[in-house]
Amino acid sequence: LAPSIFGINPIGRCSLPLKVIGITGSFCAGSGTAAKLLSELLGAPVESYSDKLREIEKQRGLPITRESHVLVANELRSKDPALLSKMIAEDFSKLSKAKKFFVAEKLRSKGDYNGFKQKLAGDFIMLAIDAPMEMRYRRSLARGREGEGKHTLQEFVASEKKENRPGAAEHEQNIAALMQLADYTI
Repeated sequence: LAPSIFGINPIGRCSLPLKVIGITGSFCAGSGTAAKLLSELLGAPVESYSDKLREIEKQRGLPITRESHVLVANELRSKDPALLSKMIAEDFSKLSKAKKFFVAEKLRSKGDYNGFKQKLAGDFIMLAIDAPMEMRYRRSLARGREGEGKHTLQEFVASEKKENRPGAAEHEQNIAALMQLADYTI
């Protein structure tokens, strides 16, 4: 991404009233499916934090893996906890003014949440999506994305615990803590 995006506050300068539905959730719980359904039901454009991270990883020549997502996101958020939300909001602000809703899919940290909540207040709601651990593990194996499908259930559980450590800073990934801030849980 262009360096000029760092240090700007696109949420604060958006010319359209954003009504954003943020989605967070446990790994492989179905947040992508929920985002797709909301997009179809509401005609809402979807911006994915994961897609944004994949773009950055490709630019940097990094492998596109779950581990890379966490490292890159934490590094970007260490500069500004709401940086990824600002990038997403900038993308939304470039879209048609006729759109009433936007979906931000796969928030991962309190910084992601605060980036929208502080600027949009009542025009931002967050959904949390969850599913049983074994079901999510099977989905991960079946999905077959790079860095997935070759781990044991124990490795899957250990990775999730590492990503959701208690006391994580605002800029660090902690989906479990973020899910507790959700307005609705599915």
